[in-house]
Amino acid sequence: MAEARDLMQRYCDGDAGAFRELYALVAPRLLGYLVKMTRDRALADDLLQQTFLKVHRARSAYVRGADPLPWIYSIAHRTFIDEARRHRRAVVRVGEVEELPEVPAGITGESADRRDEVRGDPELVSAALSTASRSPRPPRSPGRRSVR
Repeated sequence: MAEARDLMQRYCDGDAGAFRELYALVAPRLLGYLVKMTRDRALADDLLQQTFLKVHRARSAYVRGADPLPWIYSIAHRTFIDEARRHRRAVVRVGEVEELPEVPAGITGESADRRDEVRGDPELVSAALSTASRSPRPPRSPGRRSVR
């Protein structure tokens, strides 16, 4: 699309108005593409904004004279994949958990008062800590300190 190509080149040359025109030209179709992939309008809107932010940041990598649409759609697609991976990591599927840890005797999910009782009982605290799963951490290199 020659118009998109011209707008992208003008934008790369520093014409902020060209970006607004490019956005107006490309965003509606790109949003439709993202809605079809996500089946969620709000998420598609977020991905559209992330895509154009990435286009802005990567404009120096744009190959002048090339049609920008495949490049922009590629950025949108990778943004969608990143979001899907992030979402997949955040979701815990109970059906996939092989075995849930045993709850130590005396610990229930009742109330803050009960929680205070448990805190005061060293045996219950020790039992709870022994069943808590710890996330594996990579070994630290000697001389390197972790920053938190």
